[in-house]
Amino acid sequence: MDFKDVADLVVSSGNRIDNSWRYFVAINTVVIGWLISFSQPLPTDLRLGLCFVYIVASLLNLSALVREYVVFRQLVVELKSKAQEASLTKESKRLISKIELKLRLSMTIGVYIVTACVIIYLVVT
Repeated sequence: MDFKDVADLVVSSGNRIDNSWRYFVAINTVVIGWLISFSQPLPTDLRLGLCFVYIVASLLNLSALVREYVVFRQLVVELKSKAQEASLTKESKRLISKIELKLRLSMTIGVYIVTACVIIYLVVT
């Protein structure tokens, strides 16, 4: 594969990550909107069911997102390698070499945990 092929794969992988984040935002928006729409407390069985569905959906989405971040990270390493061989300007090579992904996965998992705790708290209370 040449630089352009790897760059296309990086963009494609980034798009899949963006789609997973959109799904995450949609899930949380729907759950919060649904909770706000009720004027009376939800029955216990409905609360438990909602928590279960929310946790399953979030875990499935998080596992897809983690897998995609792993692929994305590997592709960026390959992109950095190919950039050194490609006929790019020095500035382009410098910018590509500065791409940093160390904290993205940790921050993603942290955001998921905090958000899940808040949503579950809102459902249970």
